[in-house]
Amino acid sequence: MSDSADTATPVPAIALIVLAGLVFSCLDAMAKYLVLSGYAPSFVTWIRFLTHFAAVPFIFRLWETPQALKTGRLPAHLLRGVFLFGSTIFNFQALKTLQLAETVSIFFFAPMVITALAGPMLGEWAGWRRWAAIGAGLVGVLVITRPGAGAFSIGHVFAR
Repeated sequence: MSDSADTATPVPAIALIVLAGLVFSCLDAMAKYLVLSGYAPSFVTWIRFLTHFAAVPFIFRLWETPQALKTGRLPAHLLRGVFLFGSTIFNFQALKTLQLAETVSIFFFAPMVITALAGPMLGEWAGWRRWAAIGAGLVGVLVITRPGAGAFSIGHVFAR
């Protein structure tokens, strides 16, 4: 029998997850406000990443550990950054025409796509239980977005 402290999730980890959810919710809400105020989604995205670029050295105290920036896979990191930047621009563009709840629910469709691609691309095949859970999540996405020909807008294409 194992000690419950060995398997329990630490309180700081739970607090960080809750904080991350709060921060991302505020980010999306502020982005929606800015794009509806007339700012271009590309400008809002640029400001988001400029702010992160300025904050990271202080958050990670890079003056103490400059080796934290070293990588052996620079091209992969750059490609990931380009994809993240593009995804953010598209998400902020979607916020112009969709409700915040719709864009977030479309975002939660991503696990289905990732699971579907993990088998052929990585050899990590999902079992029926995981597919059942993903199917339940898809039902939730469909309930929130209420898909139909009349309700479809360009924002649905841009939502990540």
